[in-house]
Amino acid sequence: GEVGAASVDIDAVGAVGAQDITATSSYVDIDSTGAAGSIAAGAVSAQSDVLLTAVGDVTTACITATTGLVDVDSTGGTISAGAVSAAGNASLTAAGDVNAGIDAGSVDVGAGGNANVGATSASYIDIDAGNDANVTGASAGSSIDIDAGNGVNAGPLTAGSYVDVDA
Repeated sequence: GEVGAASVDIDAVGAVGAQDITATSSYVDIDSTGAAGSIAAGAVSAQSDVLLTAVGDVTTACITATTGLVDVDSTGGTISAGAVSAAGNASLTAAGDVNAGIDAGSVDVGAGGNANVGATSASYIDIDAGNDANVTGASAGSSIDIDAGNGVNAGPLTAGSYVDVDA
């Protein structure tokens, strides 16, 4: 079902699932630990920060932090976040793949597998992938840095200062 309040703080030993999760005046903080720890939700939105941490997969339709940051960690799974929007930094880190379209003040993506992203940032974009970095397009006010263990497939890359790609 729907979860909504001024702020939302969920700590679970197992899986967390909800349609939409909304914090109307503060933050969303969800921690899903234990062997079955995962997060599955529709839209996740907060007036300030969105913090999602799971042992397994993190799957959302979209994530919005109106005035704050987005920090999503999957220590043993993948992240499929849909559209991610943050006024501050958006950081997505997974042991497996990261799949997202990101528009944030700054962007950090770390994927043990493939990084499948499109990103726009007023500052910098940093993408590290253990396997392939598939970037559908990236635009940054300052810099773009893409590192991949295997290959880089990139659409248009535009930066005010520099673009650095290593594979």
